[in-house]
Amino acid sequence: MNSKVVSVLSKQADEGLNAIQEILEGLPHGVALFDCQLVLRQWNRRFIDLLDLEPSFLEGKVHLNDILYLNWSTQKDDKSNFFAAKILYELTKANSADELFPFNYEYCLRKEKTLEIKGEVLAESGLIITFSDISLRTNPNHNLYFPQTAYADYMHEETAIRIIEAQTDREIMERQAAKAVQIADDLAVTREIAENTARHLETIMNAISDVLVTVDIDGYILTCNQAAKSMFGYNVKEILGANLLFLVNTADIISEKDIKKFLSTLSETEKLKIHSGTGYKKSGTTFPVELNIREVTISGQKQYTLVISDVTERYETEMLIRKMALHDSLTGLANRNLLQQRLDEATRMAARMDKKVSVMFLDLDGFKPVNDTYGHTTGDQLLKIVGSRLETSSREIDTVARLGGDEFAIISTNIDKEQDIIHAAQRILDCVQDPILINGTSHQISTSIGVSFFPLDSRDPEELVRMADVALYQAKNDGKSVYRLYDPEMDAQAKSEKQIEIDLKKAIENDELVLHYQPLLDTLDYSIIQGIRRG
Repeated sequence: MNSKVVSVLSKQADEGLNAIQEILEGLPHGVALFDCQLVLRQWNRRFIDLLDLEPSFLEGKVHLNDILYLNWSTQKDDKSNFFAAKILYELTKANSADELFPFNYEYCLRKEKTLEIKGEVLAESGLIITFSDISLRTNPNHNLYFPQTAYADYMHEETAIRIIEAQTDREIMERQAAKAVQIADDLAVTREIAENTARHLETIMNAISDVLVTVDIDGYILTCNQAAKSMFGYNVKEILGANLLFLVNTADIISEKDIKKFLSTLSETEKLKIHSGTGYKKSGTTFPVELNIREVTISGQKQYTLVISDVTERYETEMLIRKMALHDSLTGLANRNLLQQRLDEATRMAARMDKKVSVMFLDLDGFKPVNDTYGHTTGDQLLKIVGSRLETSSREIDTVARLGGDEFAIISTNIDKEQDIIHAAQRILDCVQDPILINGTSHQISTSIGVSFFPLDSRDPEELVRMADVALYQAKNDGKSVYRLYDPEMDAQAKSEKQIEIDLKKAIENDELVLHYQPLLDTLDYSIIQGIRRG
């Protein structure tokens, strides 16, 4: 092979390695490439950051086991690494990449960092491992760059020989023919290098679980990896040439006109931002996605690479956490936190629209004997049924909440007349006291209700809650199974009784009580027989 071919091979090999490194540096995951003997050959910066490596660690010969067992001495007893320990044990048996198998496991690097580690065996090439930080289920912001193939560069540098005019000289024709043969040989070698580089890049791209697409300034898809099949249900041929809206949209990208405007005005801040959106599967279903967008220049033309991540699992987890934070786990009703939020919103709206809001506090009468006699399972079922009855007895726009134990509350909005709430309270009393059948046993309980009104009783949401509680206390004192509307006199009486309770407790603690008269009673008719006076 002549020196020119050697030069071409060297140039294309260097460009191929540089192209691979550019791709690796643009991925949102840590990536490490090992040869057939499981020696580390290439990696990206994200790999170093995720594993908290010092650059000096990668100097010299680094084996697969040096990476997989990183920090293992301090983490091997961690229960979260139980499954990882089994995988590591099997991996240590391999002497070459051909003896390995695809693997996927989670590894607790330290208390606050957990990695998802995926390994893919490359036929006759070695092993590729991807590392993803799943501690907070977030996607890193890295540039992704799809380089031009070495073949295209070569075609700009070397062109086929053009015969400008006919040559009659036989010697000139022979030299030209020999040169054409040499160029064809060089071109074949160059094409082989370019194809090998392209296959290597394609293998890396297809090992990534996220969908990677390249679009032009109008949003039409130019390239796509195989992950689109598992995420969207489409094969690559169905996606190429389609508009980005075929797969996803965001708050900024709703129509095709939006795409060009959004991409062309993408600021440096927007480039670092992860965009939330909706993905569209071939089956017709939708799912939440996140997009990481980067601008690249290929062959002098501006293009954009997008990393599309399926965040369904994280979205569902967040929804579950949000529901648990705002709803009662037993009945599914709103809890005290959500009740307070709804009451704040309702009073602000009522103030603007000159409407009334009512707050009902309910406490079940006769629940404790049922709970004590038949057990907590029966008690829980009874509470669920009561919660369902309260929802049925209320309007759809009302908020029904369980505050804990056998206490409930109802917020009613958009009220014109207080009489409507009085009718609603009576309806609830009648509904709750209907017999409840649980496991063949009929149970009958009732409820007491206290009611306060905005803005009649107070304009402060917290005061409204307290006043409804005072009215409930009065309903209990009046014989239970009734409703009472808040009255300022109730508040004064409640405060007086509370103060007496506080004073008595203080007097007992300080030994301040003095006995002046102690009556003796007849246990038959409770008449006073005599009394003992002291003093």
